[in-house]
Amino acid sequence: MKKTIFIIPGYGHTANDRWHKWMAPFFKSKGFIVKEVSIQWMYRVMSDYVEQFQDFYLKNKGEKNYILGFSFGAMIAFLSAPTLKPNKLFLCSLSPYFKEDLKNIDDASRKFFGVRQLKDLENHSATKTVGY
Repeated sequence: MKKTIFIIPGYGHTANDRWHKWMAPFFKSKGFIVKEVSIQWMYRVMSDYVEQFQDFYLKNKGEKNYILGFSFGAMIAFLSAPTLKPNKLFLCSLSPYFKEDLKNIDDASRKFFGVRQLKDLENHSATKTVGY
């Protein structure tokens, strides 16, 4: 049975960054088909990232599908899981920017993300995604 793993990097990163470069050869050596996800980060919000990934996933999924996400990539994976229903989900350093977390973020993070991104993040609930 063919296994496909989707690797979603963190915010602003690509699969070619040194942090991720070793992963594709490693997973290929274990028999996986590796799909490195390229997210268009600039001038977009979490809802856009999730939509980009879901489109990519549906075009490239295999018989057994695994998603590995880092930071914002982990958020994308987590938010996509109820719809895509992968066989396994690996969330590395899941970002704390869900609706429930926004009241706790500092001013520097608020400034970094900006009004548009923060407004969109208010639409993404971790507890709702999990099913509580």
